[in-house]
Amino acid sequence: MEHSSQLTISLSDVNGPLNLVVTGPLTLESSKSLTAALDRGIHPAACPDLTLDLKDAEHIEPAGLAALQLYLTQVRQALGLPEPAVEFPVLPLEGEKVLP
Repeated sequence: MEHSSQLTISLSDVNGPLNLVVTGPLTLESSKSLTAALDRGIHPAACPDLTLDLKDAEHIEPAGLAALQLYLTQVRQALGLPEPAVEFPVLPLEGEKVLP
């Protein structure tokens, strides 16, 4: 499986809100790259209003999600900030066709 994710950081103004949009597969391997990129670039704790947007993620591994959430929570707890909101992809409704 491909382990390459893209991270787009969207900031409406200096005071937030900050949206971290993940596209591609979110795996344990890709979460390591994402957290390393966050450490090098913008610090996710800089904005109190943070949303982790996974709506466009192609695949979400539980271990990758847990690692990314743990990273964000630990960084933010040290500064007394709340856990980030998480937006998940919409799941197909029961009885709805998933494949053509």
